Amino acid sequence: MECKVIDYIDKYGLVILECEELWVDKKREFKPTLHANGDGTFRVDSKKIINLRKEMGMWVPKGAERF
Repeated sequence: MECKVIDYIDKYGLVILECEELWVDKKREFKPTLHANGDGTFRVDSKKIINLRKEMGMWVPKGAERF
């Protein structure tokens, strides 16, 4: 999923995204769920954490870091 930031609600630290592109690999049997935590990290199936803060730093609001 490729998204763009369309709004930020400072009071709640909420980033509103709009999906621009979506790709699905229909041949792949295992399809994990990816959840954006809002602080530059992502969680895969509630287990593995992917840290992309460095790559997403300019879009992570100050004070949003959790870990």
